[in-house]
Amino acid sequence: MNKSQIKYYIILVLGIIVFVFIEQTYNEKLDWKQSFSKQDKIPYGGYVLFNSLENLFPNSEIHVNKESFYEFYNDTLKNTNYIIINNDIKLSELATNKILEYVNNGNNLFIVSASLSKKLSDTLNISLSSSWSFINNDSIDTLTLVNPKLNKKNNYIFTNNLYTNYFDTISAKTTILGLNTENKPNFIKQKIGKGNIYINLQPLAFTNYNLLYSDKEYATNSLSYLPNIKTFWDEYYKGYKYENMSPLRYVLSVPALKFAYYLLIFGLLFYIIFQAKRKQKAIPIITPPQNTSKEFIETIGRLSFLQKDNKTIVDKKTKFLLENIRNKHFIKTNKFDDNFIQELSAKSGKSKELLSKLFNTINILQEKETITDTELKEFNTFVEKFYE
Repeated sequence: MNKSQIKYYIILVLGIIVFVFIEQTYNEKLDWKQSFSKQDKIPYGGYVLFNSLENLFPNSEIHVNKESFYEFYNDTLKNTNYIIINNDIKLSELATNKILEYVNNGNNLFIVSASLSKKLSDTLNISLSSSWSFINNDSIDTLTLVNPKLNKKNNYIFTNNLYTNYFDTISAKTTILGLNTENKPNFIKQKIGKGNIYINLQPLAFTNYNLLYSDKEYATNSLSYLPNIKTFWDEYYKGYKYENMSPLRYVLSVPALKFAYYLLIFGLLFYIIFQAKRKQKAIPIITPPQNTSKEFIETIGRLSFLQKDNKTIVDKKTKFLLENIRNKHFIKTNKFDDNFIQELSAKSGKSKELLSKLFNTINILQEKETITDTELKEFNTFVEKFYE
């Protein structure tokens, strides 16, 4: 070892010491975001409740749904439960219609949310207060279940972090199941057709924190209104939807392996900076050829495809398709019903079967946030057949 190399090894040793010191002194902060997801063990995740479903519904199938309700629902579903938990559930009009059809068909829907979509509220003839404030963290909040067999002598006690939302108005068909600390209804049931819909306005009471450190029986007793049958857990309508698909997800999830991985990266960078020698001559700068108008247009057209932004491609092709139908066939495109399909088939000469498949595909893709390459290719095939 020559003297010129000694300083590099000294730097490497000091770097390792710094890494060890940071690892030993670093305190990871709690993540307080409200995810309500089954995989999250953070305070406001849904890990504890999801893993309790097998005890709440013994000998019943528990399934996880990651699709929108419009894609999930089919009219063969009968005698099942569906649980949705989030602080703000955003349902499209199409999804809301499918939800009402699902309940009417003899199923039970259990919604836990601090707010509801306008379409659903109007259909059930209910309204909510607009308060989104939290009760003071130092106060004690109590929740009540109206059924004396489910309620406790001193009610259900929560020390902090609950919404103050309640139902302003309810219809005559609504049954009140629970009250908030001000004795205002915050948990109701309404029968629709052959099924029932339950709505609870305290999503935080169903999260890990309150199930472990407050009165966990409130959530379990509230869910006891559901029968012991096949149950679906929703993972689509969540505040934070993500899934780590990185090949390093396991390595980064274990602190020791994570530290070793970063140490390896630091060592490689150290080697590259101080030890690697240049093996080739400098690459000359070559001025790129000037882009023509045609090449520029093609580049812009392929930009979304190269970036895998399939959602943008579908949206733009759909807008262009609808504009073409309005300008060429003079048909309104605000509603894709049977009259629309019949009129477009008569004017365009395309079969009703092709047009039904095309616009059903458009309805499904508009509901999705991400679109796969296979779905994009199928959509493009229908569009090209329309233009033939």
